[in-house]
Amino acid sequence: MQALRDGIPGIAYTPARATELVGKECGNGVVIAHDQSWETQYCHLKQGSISVKVGNTVQVGDVLGKIGLSGRTPFPHVHISVCHNGTRIDPFAPSGRLTCNSSVDTLWDTTIEYDAGGLLSLHFFDHLPKIEMLRFGLETAPVTNQSPAIVIATF
Repeated sequence: MQALRDGIPGIAYTPARATELVGKECGNGVVIAHDQSWETQYCHLKQGSISVKVGNTVQVGDVLGKIGLSGRTPFPHVHISVCHNGTRIDPFAPSGRLTCNSSVDTLWDTTIEYDAGGLLSLHFFDHLPKIEMLRFGLETAPVTNQSPAIVIATF
């Protein structure tokens, strides 16, 4: 175990909380250093649920913590990041190439069902929106036949 943070309350993120979460977007989390410069990070864990300590050796199957709502997230989940030599890697497509209906080598010991991509939300705007508009579903004026543009944004 390389690093951890606990103590961030499980409160859904809103733009009003942005300042209090600067540098703590991950919320409660755990960072594990692996051999050969690999690293995994687990974010948004439930406050008080982290069950490992810095310096512990972690084994496959060990419980790290519970799913939570801490940090910059509007819903409970665990966010997992994989890095190699400081570069973020997609564990489903470590080569960076993933195409529909193709099998590729992954970083998982056991094959995990995975749909590459997917539509989580679809929004129409009369202007180019900021990312916060997409992530947090902020209200905007409806698109009409008088709109200067129609921008379709998926997330």
